[in-house]
Amino acid sequence: LAGRDLALFASYPLIYLGYTLLRGAYDARYPYPFLDVGKIGWGPVAAYAGAIAAAFLGVGWALVLLDRRLARRRAVAG
Repeated sequence: LAGRDLALFASYPLIYLGYTLLRGAYDARYPYPFLDVGKIGWGPVAAYAGAIAAAFLGVGWALVLLDRRLARRRAVAG
């Protein structure tokens, strides 16, 4: 894995967020209460989305680092 793979890790949640917000704007139904713009407003929704995005990127970066360490270990052992 490489650092550029982080964009792939983040793409699905970002696309899903966009879809959810567009659909919610159309029919006022949101699958999660923390994304309900009508009830809590754009500020809290943006904060929740930012926190979730940061978590996804953190996990993605941890996977990249783990992959690099395992690759080095395998190269030394092999």
